[in-house]
Amino acid sequence: MIVLGCGPSGASWDGKGYCIGVNDCLKFGKPVNALVCVNSTFEPERMKIIRETVAKDGFYSQLQHWAGHPDFVRIHTEPFRHTFDPNTIYHSKTSPFIAISIAAKQGHKEIVLYGVDFDNHPVVKDHVLANEVETYLRFIRLLRLRGVNVYLGENTGAFKGRIPCKKIFA
Repeated sequence: MIVLGCGPSGASWDGKGYCIGVNDCLKFGKPVNALVCVNSTFEPERMKIIRETVAKDGFYSQLQHWAGHPDFVRIHTEPFRHTFDPNTIYHSKTSPFIAISIAAKQGHKEIVLYGVDFDNHPVVKDHVLANEVETYLRFIRLLRLRGVNVYLGENTGAFKGRIPCKKIFA
């Protein structure tokens, strides 16, 4: 299963396999099976892409309405506090964290990350970025203890050398 963020390595995903995308990931031109959109505001250009995204399943928490997405499910998330309950959807400071949590809750045992680079995140910067990366790594370690393996689809960004890279061959 693929988690597709909005970072540069998202462009290298081949579009194959079940995918949970986040926010305006359709900018890479590949459809997703599910969309996670939990931010409360987006620039108009990003919002246009989100509204144009066609996904069978969708999850949101803060946006109050979804024009064109009437079947999206409102989710409740809990802050990740270094423990793991498989019935909980966790959040941190960035949307892919929630997508990973949803994938684990759905029972996926292998999650490959594309576009989760944090090279040029528009909001998360500097020391906050370092803390966010460490939070992801702690969460991924807990998932591995429960038989869920998380990989990078492209060995780029803030996780380079810290999460194993796995090429997908369909």
